[in-house]
Parts: sequence; structure tokens; C-alpha cells
Amino acid sequence: MAHAIPDLKHHICKAVAENHRIGTKGLSEQWRKLIFGPLSELKNTSTQSPPIILVVDALDECEHKDHRDDVQVILRLLAEANDLPTIRLKVFLTSRLENRLRDGFGKISKSTYQSYILHHIPKKIVEHDILIMVQHEFGRIQNKHSLSSD
Repeated sequence: MAHAIPDLKHHICKAVAENHRIGTKGLSEQWRKLIFGPLSELKNTSTQSPPIILVVDALDECEHKDHRDDVQVILRLLAEANDLPTIRLKVFLTSRLENRLRDGFGKISKSTYQSYILHHIPKKIVEHDILIMVQHEFGRIQNKHSLSSD
């Protein structure tokens, strides 16, 4: 995030300097010191400016033998993004829908998130999205290497 948002880098570096052992702390403290706190320090952005998008991939794979409830903690912390006063943070989260995820989402206000189950999206829409992505990537490769259209 510090690389993608230059104004944020100073705040994250400051948080690390003030909390040298932050990597050994729990998820809640790491979230508040390294993400939520620095994002809260950003100057008020216009409602017209695009949101910051945080991607969390494969949340269901986040498991540690000593921290079985990490997934629910992460979901609760991500839901706090709605409380950021000066920026719009959107979280794009992917995961298999397991019971612990259902439980975690069950504790979050329905107005806080939108859920899309890939298997419930019509196959034609999914195939079209994949086609667009493949065409875009082939076009990018073609331009990068100055290839002909064939």
C-alpha cells in the first residue's frame, strides 16, 4: 500500500518506527497500527476520487494452528474500513465459502458487504469476462513485443 499510495508511505514508516515489534503483535494491533491508523491520517479526499481497493485473495487459506479464528478476526477488521473518516476503502476478497467464513460474514452488517458466488453467476457472463481478459493480455503482449495481429 505504501508503494501504491505515496502519501501513505510516511504514515506507515512512522508506525513501524514507533512499533519496532509490530510483526510479532496480533492481527488487530497490526491492522490498527499499519493499515487503519495510517489510512486515517490521509488528508480528506474528494468523494469524486476513486476508492482505494485492497485485494485479499484466498482468505480461506489463512489458517494457523494456534489461531483458528484468524479468518473471523480478519473479516471483522476489514469491516472496520467503513469507519475510515477521510478515504473510501473497498475490499475485494476471494475465498471458498466455508462455515467459518459464513459465521464471520454473519457477524457483519449486510449493508457493509456484497457477496457474489461464482457458481451462481451465469456461465456466459464468466466466459465473456475471461475472453475480455485474455484479449487484453494478448493485446498487451502484442504491443510490448511489436508483434503483428496474426
